[in-house]
Amino acid sequence: MGYVIGIDLGTSFSAAARVGAAGRPELIPGRHGKLRTPSVVRVGVGPAGAARRWPAPASRVVPLVKTALGDPTWRFAVPDGPALRAEEVAALIVRQLRCDAQRALGGPVTGAVVTVPACAGDAARQATVNALRIAGLAVRSVLNEPTAAVLAHWLPGTAGTALVCDLGGGTFDATVVRTDDRTVEILASEGDRTLGGIDWDSALMALLNHRFQDAGGPDLLTADDTALELRSKAEVAKQQLSVDEQTVMLLGANGLSRVVQVSRSEFECAAADLLARARELTEHAVAAAGLGWSGLDRLVLVGGATRMGMVRGMLEQLTGRSAERPASPEESVVRGAALRARLVEAVEHGDLPGDLPGAVPAIVEVASHGLGMLVRDVATGTRRNVVVLPANTRLPAERRDVFATVEDNQPRVEIEVTQGDDVDPAAVCRLGRRSVLLPPLPAGAPIGVAYGYDPDQTAYVEVTDLTSDERLARFEVRAAGAMSDREVAESIARLADLDVL
Repeated sequence: MGYVIGIDLGTSFSAAARVGAAGRPELIPGRHGKLRTPSVVRVGVGPAGAARRWPAPASRVVPLVKTALGDPTWRFAVPDGPALRAEEVAALIVRQLRCDAQRALGGPVTGAVVTVPACAGDAARQATVNALRIAGLAVRSVLNEPTAAVLAHWLPGTAGTALVCDLGGGTFDATVVRTDDRTVEILASEGDRTLGGIDWDSALMALLNHRFQDAGGPDLLTADDTALELRSKAEVAKQQLSVDEQTVMLLGANGLSRVVQVSRSEFECAAADLLARARELTEHAVAAAGLGWSGLDRLVLVGGATRMGMVRGMLEQLTGRSAERPASPEESVVRGAALRARLVEAVEHGDLPGDLPGAVPAIVEVASHGLGMLVRDVATGTRRNVVVLPANTRLPAERRDVFATVEDNQPRVEIEVTQGDDVDPAAVCRLGRRSVLLPPLPAGAPIGVAYGYDPDQTAYVEVTDLTSDERLARFEVRAAGAMSDREVAESIARLADLDVL
């Protein structure tokens, strides 16, 4: 049947893992011996692409593809080749992870548990699933990244409430979780798919560039090669400022070199808006869980960007708790995915997961985003979004609302499904639209519309004629622009001939 592995498709780096003979999750090394593969495609994937990833200096290099997952309009033009969707570029990264895993395990890898940011919407989740399908993997489960991190560090016999803050390369999630001997229950989660370590890098780049220009140098951000070098220097400076109070960098362009100095306090000032956004999301998560700071027992930090002292300091001051951070915070997510993958294998093979560390807890998730519909206000003629199933509702979940026909013998009702919690239609994501035929009914006849999420946050809608109590339609909802099965099959064939580094 093939192996099932855990996969963390990250913004900066990706990784695969599997539970080893000792019963602990182990990262699977790539062909270059590294435990994490750069999430960079240079008509292929690997450390060679990572060394020059900011920004893309050549037409064959694309970084940060995770940030484009869910955008059906995004394309990467391959020289002398087809324009690739974000799912297809991500599939090249996953394909490399799969090849490395098959080489290490000595057998076929056919399935995976894949992680996504807790704040990811349906479009990004479905795009991630399709990336794995294109790479030849069946997705056994989609696991939120903070939940995976909790699984990696969950210990039998422990109980309490923890705030898990996950700051990776491109995303931030603040999740409140309650654990006991048998259950990991997510109480609430807030996040931002556009807030990550790369934004701190960009803030430091701007600061270094300003210092260089003050010293008589040119603008380093106007050309790809100098901006690339500056990005690399900013990454090094960020790491140094997590340890030292100041750092010194040698920058150069057009034959001119200058030594510039940046202090930790200056970096913190440059990144103040980013830190404030992370703080705001954290406050919202704790409030949504119905808790105060005193209701938290633990503060757990995961994701490589939590190594920054300013992030740790802000969260410790905010919560009044000392942060717990694993030795390798960027590996927590994929380790949790490996544990879930082992459990999936055990269920499929009909054996008990006796090699797992203690009992595997049941997971109770919450909805990352509300589900709703666009309705027209008869009095004003304007459209507004009505949230039927709010965010942070425990999964699986179903909520019903009742609407009415607006005219006699109305032939159909248009169901336009939204994802988001705002009443403004412009502020929510429109997942899709479906026309449902109605039987002959007078104006004002009640129509029941039920919205639901399954445990993997696949949305569905059920429409019922409440006059006759007859179900009129039931359908799954997918974001507009999601790849069809036919498009996935075409991508598999198209990518088969694309070289991978």
